[in-house]
Amino acid sequence: MDETEFRRLGPDDADLVVAAGDTLFDDPPRADWTAAALADPATYIVGAVRGGALVAFAAGAILRQPDKPPAFYVNELGVIDALHRRGIGTDLLRATMRVARKAGCATIFVTAEEDDPRARAFYGAARGREDAVGVVYIWPL
Repeated sequence: MDETEFRRLGPDDADLVVAAGDTLFDDPPRADWTAAALADPATYIVGAVRGGALVAFAAGAILRQPDKPPAFYVNELGVIDALHRRGIGTDLLRATMRVARKAGCATIFVTAEEDDPRARAFYGAARGREDAVGVVYIWPL
């Protein structure tokens, strides 16, 4: 079995991300958006690379405020279907925690939809503490 490498992706990984297509992402990644995300120092994409292909990713950012220590927000986490329930998501989450800790973050958090039992079970099994902190409001721009 191929070894999996977990690391923060950078500008040189754009082709790797685009090649993953919608087998990993909700929609096929656009080359221009991918390049911009990977070049942005505020955006973190931690990838799981196996056999020269991106097989899982966690995307997020560090949130900084004057009155709180830095926190890492995981905006999205995805694993290719063939690797579901094989531990790669847990390993990816741990790798993302290491990246966040190295960047000076005190906490890491993610939101899951209330009606997504699979995501909630995954984050709970990874020892995440569910916290009903509020309601998310979204404004299209």
